[in-house]
Amino acid sequence: MKKKADTNIIKYSIVIPHFNSPASLEKLLASIPVREDIQIIVVDDYSTEHVDELNDLMKTQKHVMFYHNETGVKNAGTTRNIGIKHATGKWIFFADADDFFTDCFLSNIQKYYESNYDLIFFSPISCETSSGFISSRHLPYQYAIRKYLRQPNHNQEMILKYRYCSPCSKMILRDHLEKFSVDFEAVEVANDVMFSTKLSYFASSFNACDDPIYCITKSQGTLFTATNKDRLITRRNVFIKRCSFLIKHLPQKDWKKIRLSGKNQLLKSLTIGGFDIFIETYKLLRVHKIRLFTWENYDIYYGCMILLHKFIKQKYGENL
Repeated sequence: MKKKADTNIIKYSIVIPHFNSPASLEKLLASIPVREDIQIIVVDDYSTEHVDELNDLMKTQKHVMFYHNETGVKNAGTTRNIGIKHATGKWIFFADADDFFTDCFLSNIQKYYESNYDLIFFSPISCETSSGFISSRHLPYQYAIRKYLRQPNHNQEMILKYRYCSPCSKMILRDHLEKFSVDFEAVEVANDVMFSTKLSYFASSFNACDDPIYCITKSQGTLFTATNKDRLITRRNVFIKRCSFLIKHLPQKDWKKIRLSGKNQLLKSLTIGGFDIFIETYKLLRVHKIRLFTWENYDIYYGCMILLHKFIKQKYGENL
C-alpha cells in the first residue's frame, strides 16, 4: 500500500528508477533528508534479483512512495515518466539508484525555492563505488558550469544548456515539464538525452550553481559502462536525433557554438561495432549534416583531467 503524500506541503519531488540494486538504493535514500516537504518516488523496473531485499526496504522506508513499472515496456525512461506522473512538488529532481545526494543537498537547493527559474544546473561530484576514489564522470558537467559562471556569455550558455545531458544534479520546475510535455524516451540507453535537450530548449530562464548537490558513482556493469553493439546503435541514433532537433530549432550560429560533432560516435562505432557500423554511422552523420570533427579547449581540458585522475589513482591508489 503506497503512502499518499500531502500535496499541500510538498516542495520537492525526487524521482528514482530502480532495477536489481536495493543496497545502492538504500544508500541513496539515506542521503535524502526525511521531511514532510520532500516527496520521494521510487519506480521499480521489473527487478529480477534481490527482490526480497527490495520488499524489506519497501516495508522499512515508510516515507517513500514505491511503484512498479507495469506498462510492459522495460527501461529507465518509462519508469522516470511514471515517477513524473506521481510528482506533486514545485521542483522535481531525478536520481539514479546507484548514486547519492551530498550532505549539503538541502541547504543548496532551499535558496532557489522561491526563484522564478525554469531550470537550475548544479555542479556534481563523482566517485568509484569499489574504492570511493574520485572519478572523472562529473568533469564535463563541472567544466561547463564553471566556464559559464566565469564567462556568462551566450557562447557558454549554449554549451551548458545543450551539452549537459544528464537529468541528475538539476533542479527542474515541474510546471515547466508539464507545460511543454517534456518526458523521457522509451529506449534502453540514452533515454535522458532528448529530455535534457528539450528541457533546456524550452526553458525561458535558468541559472547555474557550482555548489554540489549530487554524487555520480562509477561501477562496472552499469548502463554507463556496459556497451554492446545494440546499445551503441541506440546511442548513435539518439545522438543524431538530438543534433537534428538542434539544427532544426536553433539559429545556425547557435548550433555552431555548441560544437557538437560525430567524432566520438565514429570512434566508438569502429572500436565496438566494427567497420560496417563505422561506415553506416559515417553515412548517417553526412546525411543529417552533422559535422564529423571539432577540436576545442574542452577536449584538451577534459583529456588532461582524465589522464591526471588515472595517474593519481595508479600512483597512490586508495592510500591518498
